[in-house]
Amino acid sequence: MRERRTYGSAEGLWAQAHSLLDIVSDPDFLIGLRPGDKLKPIITATIYLGEEPWTGPRELHDVLEFPDERLKKFVPNYKLNLIDPHEIPDEDFTKLGERDLGFFMRVLKHQREGAAKILYEAKYEQVDLEAASAANDIAKLGLKIVVEKGAANMCRSMKEHDQETRILELIDYLTDEGKSKEEIISKILKRFPVTAGYVESLMAA
Repeated sequence: MRERRTYGSAEGLWAQAHSLLDIVSDPDFLIGLRPGDKLKPIITATIYLGEEPWTGPRELHDVLEFPDERLKKFVPNYKLNLIDPHEIPDEDFTKLGERDLGFFMRVLKHQREGAAKILYEAKYEQVDLEAASAANDIAKLGLKIVVEKGAANMCRSMKEHDQETRILELIDYLTDEGKSKEEIISKILKRFPVTAGYVESLMAA
């Protein structure tokens, strides 16, 4: 019984090998391509998300050591299509879309400093939600994104974030001064357009 299975398996492999040879010997074996047919290229690109400009290698040959320069022509030099926002002038981000990719990449470029100032610009009152969420997470903006009419109002989100920061600082100051909960809420309501419930939620956080 074992010999039969072995023979049958070997016979099957031999048949598969013949079938493969038949395919390869046909000039049209590449997924049905015929002479003159062309494929569309797929271009891959990588968007760099770091705070500092990219300083690493951008092609395979940069990380390989060749004992003889003549060997390079035998090793494909895979280049990295890297998009570094730091290398793009601010005025060119609009070409990528002011409310989606262009916005996202501009925030990345200035994430270390200056991102907050950008978000105050009126043109960012209607930003793509995915772009806004990605920028908020990657740049660590810490915003509670305000959604209006299906888009992110990043200008308002930034203003509310700044206001909440000032309120929290005032709560800490008044608490250190020994003020009661009622006194703290009263003073904050006089200075900011918020509700008592909102102040209480911040105090309880």
